Amino acid sequence: MIDADYQAAHGMLAADGQAMFPDGQALADDFFLTIGASTVTGTETTSVTPTVGESDLDVRDLVTFDLDTDVGTVGFSVQVCEEAADLTICAYR
Repeated sequence: MIDADYQAAHGMLAADGQAMFPDGQALADDFFLTIGASTVTGTETTSVTPTVGESDLDVRDLVTFDLDTDVGTVGFSVQVCEEAADLTICAYR
C-alpha cells in the first residue's frame, strides 16, 4: 500500500479477501477508510504474535505496524496465514 501498488496488495490477500474486493483499488479504498488516512509514507513493524484460530491447524501470525500517514501515526494489524503453501493476508484491522 505504501508504494500505491494496490493490485500487488490485492494479490497478497487470501482467496476470501480477493473475492471480497474485486480489484486493488477496492482494497485500497477499504484500507484507507479503515485507517482513517489517505496516504502512507512509512511503516514500522512493532510486533509479531503467533495466534491459533478455530483449530490447532489454523495458526496465524498477528503482525502489528505503526503506519506513518497524513494524519499522524496509526496502529494497524494484519493476520498472516498459510494458504496453498503461500503466506497470505487473511484479515486486517
